[in-house]
Amino acid sequence: MRASLPFKMFLVTIAAVVTGYYLVVSVSVGGLMPYDYTAADVIRSSCPFHLVPATWVSGSNEADLLVRWSFAETKARLAMLLALWILTMCLSVWLHLRRRRCDP
Repeated sequence: MRASLPFKMFLVTIAAVVTGYYLVVSVSVGGLMPYDYTAADVIRSSCPFHLVPATWVSGSNEADLLVRWSFAETKARLAMLLALWILTMCLSVWLHLRRRRCDP
Protein backbone atom coordinates (compact mmCIF):
# COMPACT_ATOMS: atom_id res chain seq x y z
CA MET A 1 0.00 0.00 0.00
CA ARG A 2 1.31 3.41 -0.94
CA ALA A 3 1.50 6.21 1.56
CA SER A 4 -0.88 9.07 0.91
CA LEU A 5 0.37 12.43 -0.30
CA PRO A 6 -0.54 14.34 2.90
CA PHE A 7 1.33 11.76 4.99
CA LYS A 8 4.44 12.10 2.80
CA MET A 9 4.23 15.88 3.03
CA PHE A 10 3.89 15.62 6.80
CA LEU A 11 7.00 13.41 7.04
CA VAL A 12 9.02 15.75 4.83
CA THR A 13 7.93 18.74 6.93
CA ILE A 14 8.85 17.00 10.19
CA ALA A 15 12.25 16.09 8.74
CA ALA A 16 12.76 19.72 7.65
CA VAL A 17 11.85 21.04 11.11
CA VAL A 18 14.27 18.65 12.83
CA THR A 19 17.00 19.49 10.34
CA GLY A 20 16.32 23.21 10.78
CA TYR A 21 16.70 22.89 14.52
CA TYR A 22 20.03 21.13 14.05
CA LEU A 23 21.21 23.75 11.55
CA VAL A 24 20.44 26.59 13.96
CA VAL A 25 22.02 24.89 16.98
CA SER A 26 25.14 23.80 15.10
CA VAL A 27 26.23 27.40 14.39
CA SER A 28 28.22 27.95 17.56
CA VAL A 29 31.17 30.28 17.86
CA GLY A 30 31.24 30.61 21.63
CA GLY A 31 33.66 29.16 24.13
CA LEU A 32 37.19 29.91 25.18
CA MET A 33 39.15 32.03 22.73
CA PRO A 34 42.72 33.29 22.84
CA TYR A 35 43.33 36.97 23.49
CA ASP A 36 44.67 37.68 20.00
CA TYR A 37 42.03 35.74 18.06
CA THR A 38 40.73 36.59 14.63
CA ALA A 39 37.14 35.90 13.71
CA ALA A 40 38.15 33.85 10.67
CA ASP A 41 40.27 31.51 12.82
CA VAL A 42 37.44 31.01 15.31
CA ILE A 43 34.94 30.33 12.52
CA ARG A 44 37.26 27.80 10.85
CA SER A 45 37.94 25.96 14.09
CA SER A 46 34.41 25.90 15.52
CA CYS A 47 32.45 25.46 12.30
CA PRO A 48 34.51 23.66 9.64
CA PHE A 49 31.55 23.44 7.22
CA HIS A 50 30.11 26.88 6.56
CA LEU A 51 28.27 28.49 3.67
CA VAL A 52 29.21 32.11 4.39
CA PRO A 53 32.94 32.89 4.50
CA ALA A 54 34.03 35.29 7.22
CA THR A 55 35.36 37.69 4.60
CA TRP A 56 31.83 38.32 3.28
CA VAL A 57 30.69 39.80 6.60
CA SER A 58 31.79 43.16 7.94
CA GLY A 59 31.89 44.26 11.56
CA SER A 60 33.38 46.95 13.76
CA ASN A 61 35.54 44.49 15.73
CA GLU A 62 36.17 40.74 15.95
CA ALA A 63 33.32 40.05 18.40
CA ASP A 64 30.85 41.98 16.23
CA LEU A 65 32.08 40.06 13.20
CA LEU A 66 31.45 36.73 14.95
CA VAL A 67 27.89 37.72 15.88
CA ARG A 68 27.09 39.02 12.40
CA TRP A 69 28.63 35.93 10.80
CA SER A 70 26.58 33.57 12.97
CA PHE A 71 23.37 35.37 11.94
CA ALA A 72 24.38 35.34 8.27
CA GLU A 73 25.33 31.65 8.43
CA THR A 74 22.06 30.73 10.14
CA LYS A 75 20.05 32.62 7.52
CA ALA A 76 21.98 30.98 4.67
CA ARG A 77 21.48 27.49 6.10
CA LEU A 78 17.76 28.04 6.69
CA ALA A 79 17.32 29.51 3.18
CA MET A 80 19.00 26.42 1.72
CA LEU A 81 16.74 24.19 3.81
CA LEU A 82 13.66 26.11 2.68
CA ALA A 83 14.65 25.74 -0.97
CA LEU A 84 15.19 21.99 -0.52
CA TRP A 85 11.86 21.65 1.31
CA ILE A 86 9.99 23.46 -1.48
CA LEU A 87 11.75 21.35 -4.11
CA THR A 88 10.88 18.14 -2.26
CA MET A 89 7.24 19.16 -1.86
CA CYS A 90 6.94 20.03 -5.55
CA LEU A 91 8.58 16.77 -6.56
CA SER A 92 6.25 14.79 -4.28
CA VAL A 93 3.15 16.45 -5.74
CA TRP A 94 4.43 16.01 -9.29
CA LEU A 95 5.15 12.29 -8.75
CA HIS A 96 1.77 11.80 -7.06
CA LEU A 97 -0.11 13.45 -9.94
CA ARG A 98 1.92 11.50 -12.49
CA ARG A 99 1.10 8.20 -10.77
CA ARG A 100 -2.60 9.06 -10.57
CA ARG A 101 -2.68 9.89 -14.28
CA CYS A 102 -1.01 6.58 -15.20
CA ASP A 103 -3.18 4.40 -12.92
CA PRO A 104 -6.36 3.04 -14.56
